[in-house]
Amino acid sequence: MIAVMAARGERRSLRRFLVLYDEECPLCRASVRAILRLAPAGAIEAIGLRSARAARLIPEEGAEERLEAFHLIAPTGQRWKGGAALPPLFEVLAPLRPMAWLLRRSAAAAGAADVGYGWVSRHRPLLAAVLPAAWTKPLPPEGSLS
Repeated sequence: MIAVMAARGERRSLRRFLVLYDEECPLCRASVRAILRLAPAGAIEAIGLRSARAARLIPEEGAEERLEAFHLIAPTGQRWKGGAALPPLFEVLAPLRPMAWLLRRSAAAAGAADVGYGWVSRHRPLLAAVLPAAWTKPLPPEGSLS
């Protein structure tokens, strides 16, 4: 579990994975929307990287550095960023578990995923332009889909 400071300063523990993403990026919103649809109900909470909560969860990074890649925080408190976050994220998403297995066991696959993640990250506006508008609309503030 992750102990975090809630709005009034009380500590609370989280029992789900946290996906921190750029809430102003249409491609990021579409990606998180897909993640939330694939995840078991309540398994993942989405948090905007520009939020005060993200700053509290990742205090060692400034806002600009946080926005370089998505972050994943496990219920245990373990953290990953960018391409390194893909295998643990895919473990939570049943249809993508085989990819997690491959990325954990093949250095070539993990390297290709890192390169691919970097390319996608650098070309977010171009890729977002071809997505349906419904996929890229902002997510609800609570970070889950109904």
